[in-house]
Amino acid sequence: MPDQEFVRQALIKALKAVGPDKLSARLRSPPELIQTWINGHTTMPERKLVALMDVLGEIDNLSDSRN
Repeated sequence: MPDQEFVRQALIKALKAVGPDKLSARLRSPPELIQTWINGHTTMPERKLVALMDVLGEIDNLSDSRN
């Protein structure tokens, strides 16, 4: 399982880029649960982590295309 701090930083980056509503929809998880993952109160399931990496990949692709 990935490092909790890595997951926390990835979630924060995604939240800043797409906002809580879109991230919640993409991860199919309520914003409250996303916050518990950020706070480290529970571990993010691997399938959700894969979805998060997809979101971050899209963010990076958008960023690259703007430069």
